[in-house]
Amino acid sequence: MSELKQDVSGLKQDVGGLSARADRQEARIDELVAAFRQNWSDMSALYRRVGDDLKLFEDRLEAKLSQVNQSIVALKDSIDRQDFRSDALGRRISALEERPHSFDR
Repeated sequence: MSELKQDVSGLKQDVGGLSARADRQEARIDELVAAFRQNWSDMSALYRRVGDDLKLFEDRLEAKLSQVNQSIVALKDSIDRQDFRSDALGRRISALEERPHSFDR
């Protein structure tokens, strides 16, 4: 009987040790889950921030390209409206273009 009591006492100690170990493991798991959630939250916020920054960059780039395009169109229109042949250099160029080319000299 005393041997049985010793076995039961040993088992109770083992169970107590296992319970304490399980409690520590559960606490560690809770810490890891909390750290994972925080990291997930940080990564989600970073992902959103990067997406927002990319959209902002695309919008700014599109606006800038639109400005450049408008400037090019305005410059083209301005050039088209100018009659560069009206000045002396333009008249000389026109005269040279009207002459037959003679490459055989």
